[in-house]
Amino acid sequence: MKLHIFHIRCEKYVTLKGLGELRDNVSLIEIVATKILFAVLFALIYWMWVRSSYDEGSAAVGRAISAAAIFLLFVHYWRIQKYKKERFDEMAEQNLKRCDAICLKILTVFSCLIALVGGTFAHISLNAAYMMGWAIVASLLFLSVLRTILFLIMDKKGA
Repeated sequence: MKLHIFHIRCEKYVTLKGLGELRDNVSLIEIVATKILFAVLFALIYWMWVRSSYDEGSAAVGRAISAAAIFLLFVHYWRIQKYKKERFDEMAEQNLKRCDAICLKILTVFSCLIALVGGTFAHISLNAAYMMGWAIVASLLFLSVLRTILFLIMDKKGA
């Protein structure tokens, strides 16, 4: 048995309880649903950026959130690469494109509403930047959940 120092196949060495399932086949729903975790982590990072209070535990929480986001990015990249090597489900890919098209239209409407409300609040001399930021983060969270639900519905129907 040769020892490869620089190239180790990860799926052979995943032995931690709970990570054993990562060796199974990758489904498209897993890749789509992971985007919800990215949206939640982004909301937490945004919360860390915009809050006005600071205490000693804040830095540790920020580092933990950042570490979780980086770890999730690497695992997600690894799973996408594994999915690309496996067989493609063409119907699921088409359903995902339809979901993305629907969500893009919804995001366009949300963005226009946020801009309209922000412009209106600017005329009234209210600080709208804080509220606009949270509205954008909330719309990203909502769209990531909606995209997953739409994909599940379309994939179940086979539309």
